[in-house]
Amino acid sequence: MDYTTLVAGAIGVLMPFLITLVKQWGLSKRWNLLIAIGSCALAGFLTVLAAGNVNWADWGAAALAVFGASQAVYVAFWKDSGTEAALNIKTSIIK
Repeated sequence: MDYTTLVAGAIGVLMPFLITLVKQWGLSKRWNLLIAIGSCALAGFLTVLAAGNVNWADWGAAALAVFGASQAVYVAFWKDSGTEAALNIKTSIIK
């Protein structure tokens, strides 16, 4: 595991927070899934771009690291903790 993949994994830890904010738009589950996957792919691409070594292999590894870390954090800590509901109450985008 190289440094870029490690940074991408660290960014993935923050993705459930960001995706929760996006889910407040009230879109369907399909759109929420596409937004989650797309945002993880974008975060992986931006991580590789910042590292200065843009190629398909590094981008794929970084995107998978972001997505994998975000899913692990969501299932382990976010899903049943009530944090998502509390965040929705305190940061409501849609009034």
